[in-house]
Amino acid sequence: MLSSLKFPIGWLTLLFLALLCSPTNHLHAAKPNVILIMTDDQGYGDLYCHGNPTLKTPHLDQLHSESVRFTDFHVSPFCTPTRAALMTGRYPARTGAYRTSSGLTSLHAREKTLGDLFTRNGYSTGMFGKWHLGDCAPSRPMDKGFETSTWHRCGGLTQISDYWGNDYFDDTYLVGDQWKKFEGYCTDVWFDESMKFISDSVTDAGGSKPFFVYLATNAPHGPYIVADKWKRRFLEAGIKEPQASFRGMVENFDWNMGRLLKFLDDEKLRQDTVVIYLTDNGTSAGARFGEGSRIYGWPVNPAENANMRGGKSSAYDGGHRVPLFVRWPAGKLGQPRDIQTLTAHLDITPTLIDLCGLSRPDSWPPLDGRSLTPLITDPNPAWKERTLHTQMHGGNGYRKPGDLWEIGAAMTTRWRLVEGKELYDIKADPEQRNNLAKQHPEIVKQLTADHQTWFDSVKSGMQPTRILVGSEFENPTDLTSQEWTVSPGNPPWARSHVTRRMIANGPWRINVAREGQYRISLSRWPSSTDQPIDSTQAAIKIAGQKKTLVINDPKRDTTADFLLDLPAGPTELWTELTTPDGKKHGAYFASVERIDSAEPSQPSVLWTQYGLADHTLKLAAHTDADPLNPIAAMAELQLKEKNGWQTIAETQIDPLTAMATFRVENWDSTQPKAYRVICGKSQWTGIIRAEPTDRAVLKLAAIACVNDKYAPYAEAIEQIVKQDPDLIFFAGDQIYESNAGGQIVEANTTQEVPKAMANYLAKWRRFGMIFRQVLRDRPSIMITDDHDIYANDLWGDGGRRMNGSRTTGGYPMHPDWVNAAEKTQTWNLPDAHSPGPWGDGINAYFTALEYGGVSFAILEDRKFKSPPATVVKQAIPDPRTDKPNRTPEVIMDPAFDASKLDRPDLQLLGKTQEDFLSAWALDVKRNRQLAAVLSQSPFVNIGNYDVTYGDMDSNGWPQSARNRALKAIVPSGAVMISGDIHFGTLHQHGINDWGDGPWSYSLPAFASNPNRKWQPSVPAQGREFPGVTGSGNHHDRFGNKLTVRGLANGYNGYGIILFDKTNRQVTLQLHTMNADRKPSNETVPGWPLQIDVR
Repeated sequence: MLSSLKFPIGWLTLLFLALLCSPTNHLHAAKPNVILIMTDDQGYGDLYCHGNPTLKTPHLDQLHSESVRFTDFHVSPFCTPTRAALMTGRYPARTGAYRTSSGLTSLHAREKTLGDLFTRNGYSTGMFGKWHLGDCAPSRPMDKGFETSTWHRCGGLTQISDYWGNDYFDDTYLVGDQWKKFEGYCTDVWFDESMKFISDSVTDAGGSKPFFVYLATNAPHGPYIVADKWKRRFLEAGIKEPQASFRGMVENFDWNMGRLLKFLDDEKLRQDTVVIYLTDNGTSAGARFGEGSRIYGWPVNPAENANMRGGKSSAYDGGHRVPLFVRWPAGKLGQPRDIQTLTAHLDITPTLIDLCGLSRPDSWPPLDGRSLTPLITDPNPAWKERTLHTQMHGGNGYRKPGDLWEIGAAMTTRWRLVEGKELYDIKADPEQRNNLAKQHPEIVKQLTADHQTWFDSVKSGMQPTRILVGSEFENPTDLTSQEWTVSPGNPPWARSHVTRRMIANGPWRINVAREGQYRISLSRWPSSTDQPIDSTQAAIKIAGQKKTLVINDPKRDTTADFLLDLPAGPTELWTELTTPDGKKHGAYFASVERIDSAEPSQPSVLWTQYGLADHTLKLAAHTDADPLNPIAAMAELQLKEKNGWQTIAETQIDPLTAMATFRVENWDSTQPKAYRVICGKSQWTGIIRAEPTDRAVLKLAAIACVNDKYAPYAEAIEQIVKQDPDLIFFAGDQIYESNAGGQIVEANTTQEVPKAMANYLAKWRRFGMIFRQVLRDRPSIMITDDHDIYANDLWGDGGRRMNGSRTTGGYPMHPDWVNAAEKTQTWNLPDAHSPGPWGDGINAYFTALEYGGVSFAILEDRKFKSPPATVVKQAIPDPRTDKPNRTPEVIMDPAFDASKLDRPDLQLLGKTQEDFLSAWALDVKRNRQLAAVLSQSPFVNIGNYDVTYGDMDSNGWPQSARNRALKAIVPSGAVMISGDIHFGTLHQHGINDWGDGPWSYSLPAFASNPNRKWQPSVPAQGREFPGVTGSGNHHDRFGNKLTVRGLANGYNGYGIILFDKTNRQVTLQLHTMNADRKPSNETVPGWPLQIDVR
């Protein structure tokens, strides 16, 4: 039976015409998607379309034929430096990542990457493959802006810091910061994961959120390993190894490129996606070289190297001139063609800023590159001549620290000055055979001066990036000898160096994040192998301390463990292992972990949160206990009395949630009381406030949508503390799946729950450490939203498990995990009205709180909500475009009658919660209290990526259930406060008519991108407010009435709500934050709004 809610025919017609004709309507994201693809060690000549006589690369050839091609494009002569310049738009030497080992492969903490840039601009960002810009914090992909990453450590598979045993097939890679085993060949996996990420991205929010993919394969870097089917034809043609396998790796990459291009076509993403292809340096094994090898020589067959001199690691053009293809069918780039202007990897970042309309803060490190957009779009661009510089700055065999010319070149459009002594006219002599330095001393002098000036400008950055240990970003930190700082030469970096026990040593340069006790474990082998240390003695030297340890059983012990107190700040870690025959070398592997407590059996207290209601104190202490290694540990709650600290409660720490929970009855809420929680030698202190019952105004701070991309938000936290709210409300999405490394661990069985909780707690602790100064001294109200329980949209359908696709409803994680995760955030709330368990064993926490004379209804508006699949069997597409609708919950057809989606039996809150809400509202009315309803999402479809869409994830659907809830609230006169939609709104709900429902304040995102908005395509039907665009009486896409009073499209921030009990007024404030998530306190039209409660 369909709902009695119907739209008048005239109104539907008006809406349909307006949506089709409105100039403000945008069907899809204005910003293009971007896929940046880079291979490893493939040279300019390693493509058929560039004249290679043996390779077949039909898909790269296809991309070549469809692209704008830069034919004089240059990178660095080898790996890490190219990646640093590509990611930052800056010369590698400035960034700290300009060698391939020796502690000089990691980006400085100050450097900002394309991951940072695109994430900041509202893109979904993913990195797949080879990173080689830092194995440890602060330089990993997740530290540098990427929300999702599947990657391998170090410079190549099978190197020391790679997962031991990887061999290109069925390997184990990092997903965020968690190791995960994959099936298949490495290059196939990188493409599979990239396409999966794209599918997930375009499925989210109706496909209107753009994505940025950085796909950097390790192939065809050595060791040259590929399935026989890819190299067989080369071997049969008489091509020997390693060239045969190298070519097979290139052709496998080309096959994968074909899969990706077809995927973009099939998914209708081709037109709106920028595809960029390049390589990181010249060929490593694509050509055979004669005298001088690939560093100084010429290829035996010039066609194999595009007639260039040199290959990988060479200062000649063959070492750093590489392909650059740019394709964007909808981008008006002009006809596919060659552009012969001298360009470089430094130019990619500024080019993407222009092409995609990105904003980059002036406070970020300045760019060295130049946008290529004028060359692409202008037939007669004004392009100033410049000198570019490329240099290895060291690598295998590096012997000249500080030499500004070692394997370096200064380049202009016409000239190449190589290593400061050879000058070539590249236009007349592309093979660089005729040294003209003697004929043109003035050019040598000028380019030498240019190069010296450049080197002087970058050399201050040529310092190792200190590895951050003991931080909330990474603890423990796994170190390998690959990052020893040695100069000249290289530290042990290959597996063979470990197996043959290379005698060498060097320090790790580290930065201790926090003073405390640390465990430093040394080993000869990686921990995953569980092999014996085979050493008689171990020693360390760090922060002025030296310690030596005799190893009693070298054939059985796997590590040598040291406990010591470390001060915060920079230091060096030296290690030493003594072999059974008396030789000494540094430990190839080390783990550094901050443990804080001197008692290994005692976790440390990190922060607390508490609630106070009905003379009952509920306080939760969060610790660093490990669910994977449960121990019996106790915590004490103490109060400060006149005669000192007194223990009032003691409890065991729950190993699954890492919480100690204290419940104190008969609490005297009229007096403030200092408290502390003690566990072992750790403690955390705070104040239990006196309940402000007699105060005229109650101040509530309200926050929603906290990712960790701009952590620690110190200025914003300081401002909130100074504003001194009486209590604080967190409206959901306290964590995101992309936080703390980006990987989630699934829990489908009871046995998997502890591992999944350990993964969750890393993200939860990141949140807690951000807000702990706010939480320690005031009560908090916290509710969980979809991301908090790893759902990414949730229709809980009464608390059941998910047994189908996302839109069939239910929880994707095991009920035990859901209950544990929700307990960490909500335990301090007043006891639940109807805790359950519900459905398949999931608890509920909805409840009421009276505090300071104000009454709060705390709802769960997702746990009981009906799923879209109940009424939508297949996605409803948009007839205005040929692009598919991948999200059945999003109604894209503006002519579709959304009333067909409503039924009276569908649920939003569920009957039990509706009854609770009705009874609560009548109590509020009877007691003449000011009140608020706290929920995850507003009860209207106001927040969309595309305003013409109807999103069933919003609480505008189902309409009948929505209206029942609003009618229940009306008698209370309560204001509704919610999060979820990422931007601030003040609106009044309409039930039967505009203005007959409660007022609602939807909070802006505190940290997440404000990438939704209210931008109505239909004019208001009265009650517009001056200065507020989009205000007045409107219908949402489901036909619900709303009156918009204030908007904050595009703003981050948080809310302050003042409940004036004397004058019965509620004032709703918006406190804005800038793009760096620092307080800006910009005035926004419509705020503050004052509501008179009658």
